[in-house]
Amino acid sequence: LQDLGVDTHHDIVVYDEGKLFKSSRVFWTLEVYGFKKVKVLDGGMIAWQALGLPLSNEVSKRPPSKYVAMVDHQRIASKFSTQLASINPKQTVIDARSSKAYRGETSTAKRFGHIPTAINIAVHQQLENNNDANFLLNADKLSELYSDVPKNEKVVLYCEIGKVSSTNYLVLRELGYDVANYDASWREWGNDFTLPIEK
Repeated sequence: LQDLGVDTHHDIVVYDEGKLFKSSRVFWTLEVYGFKKVKVLDGGMIAWQALGLPLSNEVSKRPPSKYVAMVDHQRIASKFSTQLASINPKQTVIDARSSKAYRGETSTAKRFGHIPTAINIAVHQQLENNNDANFLLNADKLSELYSDVPKNEKVVLYCEIGKVSSTNYLVLRELGYDVANYDASWREWGNDFTLPIEK
């Protein structure tokens, strides 16, 4: 990050090819590492090109920054903190996988099911696709989608490997929630036979 010339006080816009999953993951990662002013370009490169906005083939070069690595532990969940969240009535665990994975019909781990007490808000429920680009639903629809999740409670997210749940993280941050993403997600939890699951 120093070599890229970026620092925590900079305004940063992240984009990907247009699906939002990769850019949301970078958004979450930058927030974990102390960046406060990060945004994601809705629709990514596909939306940018559809508007006829300029493109460049030049590699951008900025002078090195004085960034010092730090971790905001409020933004990242571990296996242990997710266990605590699942038994804490004042915290909400959200499974961002498909409803089939949540119900235990499919799995990328050895076990099938979901983390106990987790509710299912699949990543695709908050997106609309237009000309191969994913866009977030408008704020009213997103608020309605998460209306059963209290804003005064900590939220912990997970998916298969913490990637698509980063999009839920982006949405919840935009809606003003205190949220953390469980990076190892179901790939870790579902393969640890000491941990409880529900089907």
